[in-house]
Amino acid sequence: MRKNKIPVPPALDSAKTRILVVDDDPHLLKALERYLARQETCEVRTAASRLAAGIALKAFKPHVVVLDILLGDIDGREFLAALRKDPELSDVKAIAISDFIKEGEARSLFKRGFDAYFPKPFPPAALLAEIGRLVPARS
Repeated sequence: MRKNKIPVPPALDSAKTRILVVDDDPHLLKALERYLARQETCEVRTAASRLAAGIALKAFKPHVVVLDILLGDIDGREFLAALRKDPELSDVKAIAISDFIKEGEARSLFKRGFDAYFPKPFPPAALLAEIGRLVPARS
């Protein structure tokens, strides 16, 4: 918006990278939320269902979505396909996470629009580094 000289609403005018973590594992959600929220460069929200994630996407406007592939109420690949069709959200970076994807399947995630993949369990610092690579420092 700034680049096109469009006024930026205060809610969106932040130097922090907005991250939405979508997973149906409450322990993982809490752990990632705590870790990412401690970073000065991050603002984080979490969602445990398709409905909560859809609401958060529209309200929070994340730069990055960390998305479990096998959610209880939707396949993460289908969720991403819907996200990519939304003009307001099509440029959101997407990181897939899963403990059920095999290596050959992981490669297909990139063809489906994911920007990165992490097999569970993964070190939160590696996820943070990947987010930094996908979303350059904001000012």
